Amino acid sequence: MQFLYNQLSNHMLTQFHRSTLDNVPAYRGDTGLKGPVGSLIKDEHYSPSIEGDCVLSPNVIRALKLSRIKTSNKLLKMLLGFQLIHDEVATKDWRKKIRVLGQLSGLNPIGE
Repeated sequence: MQFLYNQLSNHMLTQFHRSTLDNVPAYRGDTGLKGPVGSLIKDEHYSPSIEGDCVLSPNVIRALKLSRIKTSNKLLKMLLGFQLIHDEVATKDWRKKIRVLGQLSGLNPIGE
């Protein structure tokens, strides 16, 4: 789980822009950007039909499993946290919120 936390933290803080589709947060945006969960879903398992669904929905979980992501309850909670940060938090506050998410998930949080 630490590996995925690091991977998603790096993805969000490197991209540093919200992925949107028609100005709504999205797994895959209309400008080619990907949300943190969308970055885990392989192209062949992505479907526009998951847009608007929570990471906990059966369709998103299925896409994650097909993309070889093990969807334990603990991991899904962390992915939900990343989704909420991406969708609801101002980008300037992402680093701080991602650090808190790491701490709450019992992981080594990203550095300052």
